[in-house]
This record gives sequence, structure tokens and C-alpha cells, in this order.
Amino acid sequence: MVDCSTVRIFLVRSGFAARRGSGSSTSSGGVLARQVSQRTAVSPDIQARGSDVTISTRYLNDPTASRYGLRVMLVTVSPSSYSLTVDDIRRSGQPSAIFAAVERPGSDLVLVNGAFFGTDDGQRFYPLGLLINGSKRLNVIKNWKSGGVLFCTRDLPARIAPISAFAESRDIVEAVQSKPILVENSRNGIRAENHEWANRTAVALRNENTLIVAGAFAPGNKAISLYEFAEILCRPLSEGGAAAEWALNMDGGPGAHISVPAAHLQLGSEGSTFVTNIIRLSVRR
Repeated sequence: MVDCSTVRIFLVRSGFAARRGSGSSTSSGGVLARQVSQRTAVSPDIQARGSDVTISTRYLNDPTASRYGLRVMLVTVSPSSYSLTVDDIRRSGQPSAIFAAVERPGSDLVLVNGAFFGTDDGQRFYPLGLLINGSKRLNVIKNWKSGGVLFCTRDLPARIAPISAFAESRDIVEAVQSKPILVENSRNGIRAENHEWANRTAVALRNENTLIVAGAFAPGNKAISLYEFAEILCRPLSEGGAAAEWALNMDGGPGAHISVPAAHLQLGSEGSTFVTNIIRLSVRR
């Protein structure tokens, strides 16, 4: 277990209801996103405790709702609490088993799946996009027109840069490329709603370098659209959102997975998939 004198974890759980058939979203802000944020705001007294790690989970607990069972989790880590690494995994199997095999319960705060993978024959898989671990470039940057890079240097904590503004440097210690950018300068980065529901994960940054690992999960891998996910992340704390300034989407669907070892939490589907890399936030020593 993580030493509680070093890391204080607060669990905040709440439910939200929805009308029958809800789950559709509109360009005016997203019906589901508004319901989530309005009904599950984390109270200011919990946020003001100065906890190192806050886990906020929200449930769609109305059995008549079209997405009954939807669960949204935000893991907020204060900037002085963590060190970020991107582990090169490249394993096939159930994410829960893969995550359990690489967890370090004595030091890990939260782990989340990383970026996408590709295949040429449906049997051999490989990571897509830039991957840097321990200052070593393990995979080259992908010439995507969208998305961005999550990275850190020896002197700076986590940063998210749009691919158009990112430049490789010898100072970068850890990095992973993914897409799309969900939140850009505190605004929803997804321009339109496509109503494609899936399990989702993302890494987001709030002012003062607070890092947020976010996930949305539901039975049958039918959780939330990218537009709805971005809406939840960019909404202010007063409305129950994450107040993210930047957020980068990670591989979704069966690969979406979050683990918080100290709280004995694992969220994700149980189907088999290929895990390219894992973003690990550990106790800063």
C-alpha cells in the first residue's frame, strides 16, 4: 500500500439520474454532459482539503436511462505528488491482468492506458506515434494533422502540446503521442457530436499543473462520445466538471483502462486487446 503519510486519497462518489432515453447530445453543450456535471459536483470543502489524490466517481443510476450503468471517474493528482513515466508494454490480453502485472503498489498512484496501435496483418501489433521513456525514443513521431503529445522534461512536470506546436528535444524524459485533443485552452476541442459511444480515457491538465486522469465506462463498451467526454472535462468545478485547460484523448474502447492500486480500483472492459503503453503516475520521491 502507498504510505498514507505521503499520499492522502479521498474518495468522492455520487450518482446522477437521467430521463428515459437520455444520452443524446446537442451542439448547445450536450445533454448528457450537462446532466453529469450538474448532478455530481464535488463539494468545495473536499477540494479544499489539499489532498494529494482525489478520486471522484459518478454513476448513471436510473435504470430507465438509455445508458444505465455509465460511470465517469476523475482522478486528480496535485502537482507536487507525482512523477510521470510512459512504460512500453506491447502485450496482448485482458487489460486488468496486464495492469496488475506491472503495478507497483508501494509507489503507484494511478495508471492509465496510453495511445493507439496498428497492425498490418491482424496478428502482429505495434504502437502508433511518438513514445519516449527514460529519455530514449522508442517509437517515432506520427505525422498526424491532429492530436498532441503528453510529455515531461527534467525541469517541467507534465505538459500537453498540440502536434502542430510540439518539438522534440533532448530535455524530454517521457512522452506519448495520441489524438484527438479533447480540451484546448479550456474549450471543447471536439467540433461536432457524432454520437459514437465507447469507453474513454484521457489525461488532462488544470492550472497550476494539477493533473487529471479521466475515464468513462459502461457495460458493452457504450459509455460516451468524444464530444460529451470533452464537455465534462472542460466544464468548471462549480458545475461539477474537471476545469481542464488541456486534455488529450487516449486509446478508447476495449483498451480504455484505469487502475488506482492504493484504492483497489480497476475500471475497464474484460475483453482481450493489445496494450501499447501505460502512463504511470508514481509518488514523487
